[in-house]
This record gives sequence, C-alpha cells and structure tokens, in this order.
Amino acid sequence: WDADADTMVYATWTKGFKSGGFDARSNGHPDPLVNNAGNPLRGTPITGSWEFDREEALSYELGSKMSLADGAAELSLAWYMTEYTDLQVSQFDGVLGFNVTNAGEATVQGLEADGRWAVTDSLTLTGAVAFLDFNYDKFPNSQCAFGQTPDSAAYPGLCDAGGKRKEFTPEFQANIGANWENELSNSMVVNVSVDAIHMGEYLYAANLDTNTVQDAYTLLNARISLTSAEGDWELALIGRNLTDETVINFGGNTPLAGTLTGGRGNSYYAFVNRPANVALQAQYKF
Repeated sequence: WDADADTMVYATWTKGFKSGGFDARSNGHPDPLVNNAGNPLRGTPITGSWEFDREEALSYELGSKMSLADGAAELSLAWYMTEYTDLQVSQFDGVLGFNVTNAGEATVQGLEADGRWAVTDSLTLTGAVAFLDFNYDKFPNSQCAFGQTPDSAAYPGLCDAGGKRKEFTPEFQANIGANWENELSNSMVVNVSVDAIHMGEYLYAANLDTNTVQDAYTLLNARISLTSAEGDWELALIGRNLTDETVINFGGNTPLAGTLTGGRGNSYYAFVNRPANVALQAQYKF
C-alpha cells in the first residue's frame, strides 16, 4: 500500500515445506529392538532417527519502506514471524554419527531496520539493527550435550530442548558504515569506506552445549582505493577484522571422544574466522 509518495507499507503471508527423507548418516536403527549400533564401552544401544518427516512453515511479515530527506535517505522497517512444525535438525549423537530429527515446533520472530543516507554528494552513511528470537517450542527428542542428564519423558536417553534458544541465533545484531568518494583529478577517483559489525552472544553447537558459547563481538573493516575515472583499473588497500577478534563460526563435540573415554571425557572442535589481516588488491579490466 502506497501511503503517500514516500511511504510504502506491505504485509505478506507464506506457507511452505521441506520434504522429508532418510538419514544415511544415522548411527542406529529407529527401532530400539534392532541393536545394530552401540557404544561398546558403555554397553548401550544407539537409537537413530533414520527416517525424518517433512518440515512445514508459516511465515508472516509486516513492514514499511520509506524515502526521507527529499530522496537523500531510505529507511526500511520489518517485523516477521515464522512458525515451524517438525523442523528438521541435524545433531551429533555424542558417539560417532549425526542424526537428522524433527523438532516438534519452533518459532522465529524479530524486528529489523536498515537505512542509507547520502549526507553529501561524496559521503554516504549506512546502518542496520536486528532483534531475533528463535526458540524451540517443542523438542522432546533433542540429543543431549556432553555431561547433560537425559530428561526427556517421552524419549529415554534424550533431552528436552523445549523453550531453549537455537544455535547461531544471537538476540541482537547491528552494523554501521560510511563511504566517502571523491575525484582527486580528472583521471583518478579515491574511495574510502569503513564499517563496524556487532554480533550478540550465541551458541554454536547444535546440541546446545553450554560450553560452546561465542561471546558478543564487534568487527571493524576498512578499505581505501584509487580508481581510474574510466574504471578500467583499481588499486585498493583492505583491512578486515582490524580489532583482531576471535570468532567461532562453527563447532561442536569431537566424534569418538566419548567412545574412546567410555563416556567420561569429551573434546571440542571449532572453525575460527581469520584474525586481523591486511591485503593489497589490484585489478585491471581489458
């Protein structure tokens, strides 16, 4: 709906699904009477998922896009919510394999805002902020984290993750940036940009192990370039993660660690983003 020449308001409703399937990585048969896999040191069978149901989702979104400052600025606002039924989740089984299972119900909802403002012909500012809530509403068959006591009433040996926050879902995210561009001469253009990205705390292990916490962090990046007026060549100096933040973007429990220690020990693995780095970039178009 075009409220006026500078403001548009919209609403959407979407229904979708992801087909079910069979989990070739599952370490056990879904029937507990079929003991085709187990932990020899613990003497306990492993019950896998093997077959998983299709995932269904209902999404709602309400937002607005606005032109401000006589067209020099733009602002977008959005509220969204997605309700999942039988959300497909892949989790490490604590021994050797990974199981794809269905979390009964989950809800993701949040608020987002982003904008751009051409302050002058040479200077442009950008920014965005987001609040996210992504919780399992019903997940009685979650894999337990190492050392966690099974507490699922319906699934012996598993844990109930209902009410817990999903991994990789920080509550708060924001970024801000500035870009300045100007002609140095009739044959050369200089461009300087800097941006800061903030990410709130989150868990990075799918089994929601409380030892796998990535603390909140802020990344600072910058770039300065010289470009020909015709755009056929460019020389740029680029700096990423200039504050040298250590950021884990994926990780979890190490396979076989629990098996080799008889369930008494554990270890973790993680993939870490690059530390502070600076690069010189050159390109020529012909």
